[in-house]
Amino acid sequence: DYSIDNTMRTIDALLDRLGVQRVAVIGTSIGGVVAFRYAATRTKRVASLVLMNSAGVEWGNEKIIPPQPQRYNESLSPTVSLSDVRTILAAVLQGPENIPRGRLDRGLDYIRREGREKEAAAMVGTYDRGKPEEVLSQIKAPVLLLWGGANKALDPSVANRFAELLT
Repeated sequence: DYSIDNTMRTIDALLDRLGVQRVAVIGTSIGGVVAFRYAATRTKRVASLVLMNSAGVEWGNEKIIPPQPQRYNESLSPTVSLSDVRTILAAVLQGPENIPRGRLDRGLDYIRREGREKEAAAMVGTYDRGKPEEVLSQIKAPVLLLWGGANKALDPSVANRFAELLT
């Protein structure tokens, strides 16, 4: 169960087991959606929130990264090559020179891992950003928005949209 609700229950269970009452929550990309939904629904538990290049308000720049269903279907193809992985990482990391050593091989190994297509389909199938306009307005903790100025996946103007929706 890769749903955001189950992920939040898992976080609760971990924090309860550790005896942690209040936390600072940090999220990036799809983890940002989990983080802001967690902060909105666990207002007594979340002391502060940091969102870095967070998903959740829009899908992203489809000129750089294709629409989500197509993107994931293509990434599940058995014909994905090292060149495909390089193209994706170069777009997200601002050029091939910023791809860390060994990351291409690890990325290709991950894509080719047995059972990954079922795992990815389950994750994508349960992704539900809900109504971010309503969710973000429920956050009571202080929020720090961090955005890479050269981010190609989510334009920096998305940070402004987050700021508008946070009250």
